[in-house]
Amino acid sequence: MDNVMIRISELETKGKLSPAEKGELKALKSKQAKASKQQTIEHNTVVTNVFGKVATTSIKPTPIRFLESELVTLANVADRLRSGSPTQVIAELGNLQEINRTKLIRAAVELLSERSNEEIIDAIKKVQMKMIK
Repeated sequence: MDNVMIRISELETKGKLSPAEKGELKALKSKQAKASKQQTIEHNTVVTNVFGKVATTSIKPTPIRFLESELVTLANVADRLRSGSPTQVIAELGNLQEINRTKLIRAAVELLSERSNEEIIDAIKKVQMKMIK
């Protein structure tokens, strides 16, 4: 690094630079800037909270497009749970904000495993009809 700084000062003190020397000066300044930036990053890097930055589960995101009526249904169910049995929600889940769209969808998947094949096929048929409308 010292050699780079010495060479930069030599080239800057020199009056007229040839095209090769101009290119060398530009490359050296770029190298010096990168080195000082890296040194600053290493000096200032203090990891205090890594919660939420590293995945702890193997969740595979699945894009789903919901109909407006399905979103309204999710909102209505959430409101019904919050207003209908708030003490049970707080006792079981901790607070009312634990009732959200994502958790309702996951709960629906859990409930889906308890249904019969006929009920699931009937529900799929109803959903298909709603999508056609």
